[in-house]
Amino acid sequence: MYAESWMAASDRVRASWEGVWDSLINSDSFITVLDGISGLIGMLDTMVESFGGAGGTIALFGGLLGKAFTPQITKTIEDTAYNLKMLTPKGRQSVID
Repeated sequence: MYAESWMAASDRVRASWEGVWDSLINSDSFITVLDGISGLIGMLDTMVESFGGAGGTIALFGGLLGKAFTPQITKTIEDTAYNLKMLTPKGRQSVID
């Protein structure tokens, strides 16, 4: 008897979940969202092809990121060089003099 009631309750939950899922999949809103995502992916594909594939896209975005972050990169390299210099006795002495 217990197993039957548990099975019956489990079946009702499963049927309810399937109904919700089926309603989502068949709703016009969900279809509109999927069509929008498909359109965005299509635009991304066209953009990547226009840049010459993956290599061109990586080069373009790498160049843009390089231009945007050049001051920070330069400062980081300078700070690293200074810190390495301070690891040596001669480097520390040059700051004191």
